[in-house]
Amino acid sequence: MKKYVVRNKTTNEVLGKFDTKNQASEKLVEYITEKNDDVCSDEDGFLSIFDFDVQEEEVQEIASYEDAKKYLGLSDEPLMTICGVNKHHEKALLALSKLFTIAEAWNKEDGFVPDFSNENQYKYFPWFEYNKDAAGFVYAATYWTASPAFADVGSRLCFATRERAFDFGKKFESLYNDFLLLDK
Repeated sequence: MKKYVVRNKTTNEVLGKFDTKNQASEKLVEYITEKNDDVCSDEDGFLSIFDFDVQEEEVQEIASYEDAKKYLGLSDEPLMTICGVNKHHEKALLALSKLFTIAEAWNKEDGFVPDFSNENQYKYFPWFEYNKDAAGFVYAATYWTASPAFADVGSRLCFATRERAFDFGKKFESLYNDFLLLDK
């Protein structure tokens, strides 16, 4: 499928993938404005539209655990063998493993390697709140951190951009519920 890919020319990091050039341009301006809020125009780190490239590219959509395994070149062997773990928690651990694998594939596709020792690298993650009407957790927001550690998220489930974290949270809400909710 074709998407408009916004890429940092210096780092080659993908800012996002969008259906239209207009969406890509709007998000790029929003991203630059947000990043430049705390930076003077004569300082290192100040961004302009000339620091980025917008190209229409054929992209492989990673929409499932199976897609992620294929993208990463993982075998079709069973997900994992769990020994010595309470059977009551197997579903949660399997969901978490799937989330880790899919996030790894998304980040690899984006050329993003979360580095928690780099305080200047922003990391975005989906945030969920329990909704009793939905009888589960629902995507609520996207948060970011530039701190060296964010203990309740970690580096396995964070993304380079707000948009990627948003998409991940919405697309894989059911896996998050399998992980976060205790089966009765």
